[in-house]
Amino acid sequence: MNWLTPYLWPHAQRALLSQFALRDLQSRFRQSFLGLAWLILIPLLTLAVYTLVFRFIFESRWGQESSTMGFAFRLFLGLALFNLVSECLMRAPRIISEQPNLVKKVRFPLAILIWSQLLVALVQCAVALLLLFIGLWWDLGTPPWTILAMPLILIPLMYLILGLSWALAAIGVYIRDTQQIIGLLLSLLLFLSPIFYPLAALPSNWQAWMQLNLLTYWIETARQLVFTQVWPDWGVYLLMCAMSLGIAAFGALVFEKTREGFADVL
Repeated sequence: MNWLTPYLWPHAQRALLSQFALRDLQSRFRQSFLGLAWLILIPLLTLAVYTLVFRFIFESRWGQESSTMGFAFRLFLGLALFNLVSECLMRAPRIISEQPNLVKKVRFPLAILIWSQLLVALVQCAVALLLLFIGLWWDLGTPPWTILAMPLILIPLMYLILGLSWALAAIGVYIRDTQQIIGLLLSLLLFLSPIFYPLAALPSNWQAWMQLNLLTYWIETARQLVFTQVWPDWGVYLLMCAMSLGIAAFGALVFEKTREGFADVL
């Protein structure tokens, strides 16, 4: 199992990883007039549009929450977590094929390309959570300190993303249609996850099916933690963490077993 350690904890490649992540982050906003300000503007503009559509046009409500700001904050947190997942999974199928020069370097640790894109997505998610913290502080007058426990949500979610991304990256080298399929599935996932509505708003038999979507648990748990200061059921939480690690290990195994053929395909 020594081969798995660099996948799950790439400490030995930390310098290389930070270099790639910084380069990736800078490349996204290079020659942009507003530069890194887009990290703030994009989530705020997205929130404004979705709040306008679902709160004022469709007149959606969030359970007992009747205020517009309460609706917007819950929507914002769900979008922040979904965007973290979507950002990584959407790019994963092409991340190896975009770097053929690295594939041909025998000793280059290709798995860190997935870590690199995850770190960039985490920066964007962290900015969104900071904006949420400031907004809640301004609206409520007292900061919801339980938001500081968000790493309990983000760390296992990271490993879930890593596992899926490694598997998709490996498959994407051999099947180029993977990215189009993932784009379609992510569009469906956006509305099949409790982002624009609470899980409790669905009929009980639908809720059982929604739980098959692993993102459902992390979004609902994050909202309980931030908005109602309710800690998760630790038994269920540890089970979900184990599941995330299992998916990470499976994705790493798929990547490890298929990477020898990358150079031949590319």
